[in-house]
Amino acid sequence: MSASSDKSPPPPASAELLRYEMTPIADLKPAPRNARKHSKAQLARLERSVGEFGMINPIVRDENNVIICGHGRLEAAKRRGESAVPTFQVTGWDDGKKRLFALADNRIAELSTWDEQARAQEFSELRIEMPDLDLTLSAFEHPAIELDIASLDQTDWSDLDHQPEEAPAEPVTRAGDI
Repeated sequence: MSASSDKSPPPPASAELLRYEMTPIADLKPAPRNARKHSKAQLARLERSVGEFGMINPIVRDENNVIICGHGRLEAAKRRGESAVPTFQVTGWDDGKKRLFALADNRIAELSTWDEQARAQEFSELRIEMPDLDLTLSAFEHPAIELDIASLDQTDWSDLDHQPEEAPAEPVTRAGDI
């Protein structure tokens, strides 16, 4: 076995990927076929998030200003009346690579799971440390947040979780028992 066969392929050249800048919204064009849909409720959450935290997750676009991913973030920025948004420009990608990245970017995010204990701990600590902070900016609703926090101290959810004690083999009753 030669030494060259032990090596991984080199990563893509950084010049191929990174060009970060503010881009006027009017210059951006949606992908011809965006496979990801955004509900009104999700767009409202995105809009709130952008309002609170700013738009720190950029839109990915190609050299022709066609959006590869970030259509929802763009819509949230439009709703907020923004005139420009942060973007990453990728260059040198053929149409197939752009379309495949858009699918992968969305699907890979869907495949993650939550560490429910860690999430509950975060909510609990944030509530104590920063009581004026609106925890629903996390995109979780109040009932889910409360359930998470309650789960930290809850050991039994119901009396119904316990099996009743078995009755004695021979019940004993006496006159006058009520």
